[in-house]
Amino acid sequence: MEQSSALKCPSVGYQLTGTKRVQQVLTQPGVLELFLDEKSSDQLRKSFAGQYSLGSLVTPEGEKAVMDGTWCLSVYISLCFCFCLKILVYVFISLYIFLFVYIFPISL
Repeated sequence: MEQSSALKCPSVGYQLTGTKRVQQVLTQPGVLELFLDEKSSDQLRKSFAGQYSLGSLVTPEGEKAVMDGTWCLSVYISLCFCFCLKILVYVFISLYIFLFVYIFPISL
């Protein structure tokens, strides 16, 4: 156990590695190799999640991620709309049957 009652704070370098921009730069080819050997950097890069710039430094990979995201969103919205439309049709048919069978029966 430490004897000091001083506040502990991580180093500036350790704090910077948590920022998204630094993580994004580390995912670029050749950058990780500056700090690790090629085998270790390949193994570490396999565990990375995709980092895409969506701000002023948009890369082609970032544009593709945006397009994929908007396509998935439009498909999701279309599926929700289709599902809601089916439910709405079901509700109207049920209401029609209820009204004309129980409330306003047509006698032949």
